[in-house]
Amino acid sequence: LYDGNKQMVFTCDRPASELKNLSDRLRSRFERGLNVDLQPPNYETRYAILKKKVETNHLNIPPEVFDVIARNISTNVRDLEAALLKLSAYADLVGLNITLEVAQQQLKDVFSQTRHGNVTIDHIIRTVSESYKVSANDMKGKKRTRSIVIPRQIAMYIAREITEYSTTELGLEFGGRDHTTVMHSCQKIDEQLKLDPTLDSKIQKLIQSIRQMSIKG
Repeated sequence: LYDGNKQMVFTCDRPASELKNLSDRLRSRFERGLNVDLQPPNYETRYAILKKKVETNHLNIPPEVFDVIARNISTNVRDLEAALLKLSAYADLVGLNITLEVAQQQLKDVFSQTRHGNVTIDHIIRTVSESYKVSANDMKGKKRTRSIVIPRQIAMYIAREITEYSTTELGLEFGGRDHTTVMHSCQKIDEQLKLDPTLDSKIQKLIQSIRQMSIKG
């Protein structure tokens, strides 16, 4: 493909410079290409995607339904398409037109799940700092004592797992650190999870608490 001057697109969850399992030659070639940090679509983009999908597939779904889906599902395009597919299948099955009320009823479970996307870094830092009995300021600060470093790494790991923030954005939220620090912290927790089975249970409980906090606001 390269020799034939073809365009190639690759996706990954980290910058090309951090792909350690690639040869230096291949990594260097990737770095010479255009590197773009892709973020989840905003409301306007989500609405436009839904409108286009409905028009392309000739679905009888009114604009107010686009609006409620776009406002409640902010994760990714696949989830938007899944919501449309569910509504379309329901309409075909029962022979009803899709109204706003029908959409809200049929997608209420989907909307409930995607509200977890409202988790903020503040929710994460507060929950983890309270659990480990350290201050939120220390979590963002420069202290390198083990009692601070471990919960800070866990908070970064959780943030990577349950939010849409890039590692660069997470670094800024955690006291202006760079993305390599965030990646290193997540790798340390990944390694620790293999050695300590109880850590996974601890992290899952923290995530549950964080999501409950996000729903309450």
